[in-house]
Amino acid sequence: MAEHWEAGFLGFLEVVLREISSDTQLDLGDQEDDQPVLRCILPVLRGGQVELPMEITVEHLKEGSSQLQIYCLLFDSIPPAAVPEVEKIIMRLNEFITLGHFGIYYRSRQIFFNHAYTVETETNSEGVLKNIGVTLDIIMETVDNAYDLLQKAVDMEITCAEAVEKNLVLVQ
Repeated sequence: MAEHWEAGFLGFLEVVLREISSDTQLDLGDQEDDQPVLRCILPVLRGGQVELPMEITVEHLKEGSSQLQIYCLLFDSIPPAAVPEVEKIIMRLNEFITLGHFGIYYRSRQIFFNHAYTVETETNSEGVLKNIGVTLDIIMETVDNAYDLLQKAVDMEITCAEAVEKNLVLVQ
């Protein structure tokens, strides 16, 4: 069961993100699904050229502690032939980052970025918001920096070996 502060926290985060997003939608959940979800599109990604949907959820772990999940869908239904090289590039990217990870949903052939952030209710909320702000900034830069390389892999214009040869690595 979600704690009251969890939905309130996402509500507050929605107000903050509304200032920099082109679209926000807060769903506080219901009796069937009590997990609050904040959906947004941040135009700072890709200079506003590509709309990348982001979801922020709060998953209740235990009393006084929850996990903030930050999820961003990058590509949907990539060509099956592109999957092997995309997979290699994703593994290579993940070697060099400390916050979050890139991944593939194989059945739907989607590429995503995900990061989990533990929030303790006893922690100073101002400090938590500052840390989340810094984390979001790093995540947005990470996704933005990896996007072009992943796009080339999806379009089968580059292999992982070629990316490594060109020293196309991502460091946070």
